[in-house]
Amino acid sequence: HGGLWKGVMAALAGDWRCVAADLPGHGQSTRGDTSISLQDQAARDVASLASALGDGRAHLVGLSLGGAIMARAAIRIPGLARSLAMLEPILMHLLKDTDPEMAEDNHRLMKPVVDACAEERWRDGAKAFMDNWGQPGQFEKFPEAAKASVAEAMKWATPKAPSMGRR
Repeated sequence: HGGLWKGVMAALAGDWRCVAADLPGHGQSTRGDTSISLQDQAARDVASLASALGDGRAHLVGLSLGGAIMARAAIRIPGLARSLAMLEPILMHLLKDTDPEMAEDNHRLMKPVVDACAEERWRDGAKAFMDNWGQPGQFEKFPEAAKASVAEAMKWATPKAPSMGRR
């Protein structure tokens, strides 16, 4: 969520104009156009924001999924990025070509997530994601409202659960 960046933005505000935006379907934002991927929609939104606030160019910074979205925006929208900083971007799809062993491990970890979401068991998918990519038992330590929020986010972040078959 854009609010995560408040402290960093406050520290930079003396020298930089800083803007944080919620991803579609996160924070206070609606999901919007579900006919395109969340990352594509968010990349377009970043470009629109940069255009509305200035000359259409920006220093792009993102954490986790936000990092992946900023990378997508920089690649797909020529001239948008003045610079790109990604912190722990979710770019696991790149592993299949560079490190087959890591790609197989990624497949093993994500299969329970994808399977649960394919069956619209959003809470199970959220738990599997948090336990596999975070720390086992992490999901159960969340307050109930946070669990519900993560489960709801799985609906938006998961395209009708594509097959995990090999390509």
